[in-house]
Amino acid sequence: MKKNKPILYIGAHSDDVAIGCSISIHRDSKNAFVFSVTNGAPHETYPAIQSGIKFQSPWEYMGRRVVEDKKAMKLLGVDIDNNYFNGEFNDQEIHVYIPELTELIEQIVTEKGIERIITHEFPQSHPDHEVVSLCSHFVGQKSGIEVWEYPMYGFDKKGKLRLRKFLSSHEKVSTIRYSQEESDLRKKVLECYETQSFIREGFKGEKESFGRSERNLIDLPDSTYFYGDEKGKPKPQYIRQLFSRFFKYHKI
Repeated sequence: MKKNKPILYIGAHSDDVAIGCSISIHRDSKNAFVFSVTNGAPHETYPAIQSGIKFQSPWEYMGRRVVEDKKAMKLLGVDIDNNYFNGEFNDQEIHVYIPELTELIEQIVTEKGIERIITHEFPQSHPDHEVVSLCSHFVGQKSGIEVWEYPMYGFDKKGKLRLRKFLSSHEKVSTIRYSQEESDLRKKVLECYETQSFIREGFKGEKESFGRSERNLIDLPDSTYFYGDEKGKPKPQYIRQLFSRFFKYHKI
């Protein structure tokens, strides 16, 4: 990825950008802007235990996730006071706030002079990832700036889980490989997310990949990467219906 270009890295959750884009951010941290859309999903009941840590309330848990994210971004060299943003949406609820989310992304793009957006690949196996991706593409196309995607996780057409591997086609793909020093740094970054201990083992790797794609926002593909059977999550078809109405309203 070229340096000296203001880039907005967007992740649905307070660890997604670190998982998918750590070293890209570190290599040009002065021009890196990070937007973590949610501040964590409250458990159904409290007290609750997450990764061995006990939380008395949802506010305590959500606050901890934002603190972890800021610590990780600071390690990467991000200016937390000026270049880091959290949307404070609840996990698994942002499909209800599509207009508000697009407005926030557009505001950051305008105020910070963003020249490139990097967001989740579409489709994915989490509704929040898909919502963030489509909102990012909407703003990118409206603003006339390029949008690149990074892979997180999803099920391929054979039902196999793929971690940090693309599940869709792209016009162009750029890959950066870590030096040993960068690999060590990324491990330290992921260790910041103490409430999400599974990511340290689940998202290992020695490279980051980014795909350039101008998504067709009218004809959204059917999702074979289902997430609708999990409790509390909307079905992929519902997400697509919401976006169809949103795009129709905005005459896309």
